[in-house]
Amino acid sequence: MITSYSDYLVQVMRLIDGDDVTVSDLATDTLKQIVGLAQRRIYRQVRSRFNERAFASTVTTTDNLAALPLDFEAVSIVHFGGKALAPVTEEFLREYLDSNPTGDACYFASVGSSLQFGPAVADGTVVQGRYFCRFDELSAANFGDNTLVAREPDLFIYAALVEAIPFFSGAANQAQMFMAKYEQIKDAVNADTRNVAINAGRLVRNNSARLTG
Repeated sequence: MITSYSDYLVQVMRLIDGDDVTVSDLATDTLKQIVGLAQRRIYRQVRSRFNERAFASTVTTTDNLAALPLDFEAVSIVHFGGKALAPVTEEFLREYLDSNPTGDACYFASVGSSLQFGPAVADGTVVQGRYFCRFDELSAANFGDNTLVAREPDLFIYAALVEAIPFFSGAANQAQMFMAKYEQIKDAVNADTRNVAINAGRLVRNNSARLTG
């Protein structure tokens, strides 16, 4: 359990540099940089219902695009109030749209900081869904707002230890263990998200079913 941002820093420091943090030669700014890198790693790789948020965005007809939230990291589910759209690559969608398809949208693709749809949708249509967000970098002020670190504190500890490997001999000596533990926790969190989606009917369990990320 991590009770605060300062407690997070202390726990990471102890595992890198020993139990007595009062004699550590690890600079606080360096430690903060390490945990910042750890958070970016987590948001790139982890898909959890505890960093999942709802969104709604208006489609513009000039380019069939809907803007994504600024804290967007990956899509969870996209729809127009009915059946979920299927995620495809931008290349696939471009070729599909070249055929001038009609009817209700059934596909979407991430295009820069927006979503694009196929078949194209009318101007002003509101697309809805959920996405995996990237929380603001942890600080003393916002630590209590991060639901992911509250749920998965070990994930944040081991991500920081992995990021520390290139810089400190104490971390490098245990690099394999740190990486294995991080991967184990990450995979468990992602598997839990997939299972929740399957149980809710958002995913069908087959060889190709997956969340977009």
